[in-house]
Amino acid sequence: MLKVYVVGLGKPNMGMGWPYHRFDIVAAMKEYREKLQRIGESKGIEFHGYDVPEKESHIIQLLDRLENENFDAVLAISLTAEFASLGPPIFKIADSGLPTVVYTKPFSTYWDGAGRLYEGGYKVVVCDSNNIEDVTPIFDVVKAVVKLKHTRLLLLKDYDYDIKCMDPRVKEPRWMGTSYFRRLKEIFGIETVKRSIPDVFRYYEQIKETDANLLATEAINASAGIFGPTEGEITKAARLYLAVRNMMKATDTNAVTIDCLSSIRHKTLPISPCLTISRLNDEGIPAGCEADVESLITLCFCHYLADRPGFQADPAIDEGSNKIIFAHCTAATRLMGDGQPRFRYRFRTQTESFRDVAIETDMKANEEVTILKLIGVMGAKYVCWPEITAYKRFEGYHLLAYKAKTVKLAKLEWGCRTKVAIELTPDEIETFKRNFYGHHRVLLYGDYVKQLQLLARFLGINFVNKLYLEVK
Repeated sequence: MLKVYVVGLGKPNMGMGWPYHRFDIVAAMKEYREKLQRIGESKGIEFHGYDVPEKESHIIQLLDRLENENFDAVLAISLTAEFASLGPPIFKIADSGLPTVVYTKPFSTYWDGAGRLYEGGYKVVVCDSNNIEDVTPIFDVVKAVVKLKHTRLLLLKDYDYDIKCMDPRVKEPRWMGTSYFRRLKEIFGIETVKRSIPDVFRYYEQIKETDANLLATEAINASAGIFGPTEGEITKAARLYLAVRNMMKATDTNAVTIDCLSSIRHKTLPISPCLTISRLNDEGIPAGCEADVESLITLCFCHYLADRPGFQADPAIDEGSNKIIFAHCTAATRLMGDGQPRFRYRFRTQTESFRDVAIETDMKANEEVTILKLIGVMGAKYVCWPEITAYKRFEGYHLLAYKAKTVKLAKLEWGCRTKVAIELTPDEIETFKRNFYGHHRVLLYGDYVKQLQLLARFLGINFVNKLYLEVK
């Protein structure tokens, strides 16, 4: 249940101003309260407060209450504007750091303050509408922010590796230290639990063969067939899924990413975790590959905003057809959400090794999709020669979100098993190529660009309505 504090911004018995002379703010707040109670009952939101602070001391008391009583968000309602704009109280309330929705009805104020609130970096969204019911979808985004704060991420990764199996140039840039995890907590509220691949084995050994067989049989019967792996290998994959589920329960985590490529290259797991990742996403649990934490957080955005999994993938460019093709071996099958028909899928081997178990999902063409990705940017200065790092500094997170449409794609055996394509103009392809630095992208069925823009605002991070980030 979302807990929201409602505050009215206005002056009783105002002599001059909008909406008109001596506007009755008590009656207005009563009407808003009745409407908000109906919204709350239908959307699972508790609205409290309904204060109209008149003095500076009232604002201070309000801010103390927001901090002490664990409210999730604030709804500030513009009632009157004596001097044609929202006054100082809104900026003081926004400074609480809580997600704040400012509702202004036309002519309750002349200037809604959105420009200053947005440019000031406040975690605020302004809703200008005749109907207060229009704040409802904004609070759906606030719910996603609250879910992020209750996310405990399980990172399954080994930091030691054999250079015969893994290029240090690949491994070293993926280092994540204390400051990295501290940022996740400070910005998103996400806690991280770190475990190694050998830890997974202990849970794997505890799974009964009969339970794994039962799950494997169910998954095989629901599929379009097996093309490559054996039924025994699929049983191993089912056993690994059950092990990771038990591990998440034991660690009290609700999202997971696995350093799968390293485990496949080093053969440190009994089987690849592709089925594990696919099935967890089908069940509404954010799950990602390659220990890519930023992609996992992006998958959290998909689950929390859209109630459906995203598809973490590698983009490849085909200039001949003006397509970007997204490919991976871990696709979910309920990509339209729980309760919707499952996408057709089959069991294949993992492409890079031609062994283990991967998922090939038949992705739908001619569908609106959102391509999104959370990207953190570091600034650095180097001294040459040889190249020595003088300093590195974290500059901030950016959330990319771009609306596109999927197109038909001929079957390809190259690259990861599941593939889906979008078509762009030649200029868009060229711009993407110039500004792509090898990060995953996440494909989400449906248009969620607006919601993601609001999410970025509430998180206090930069929003970019593009497929790429121009790094300058």
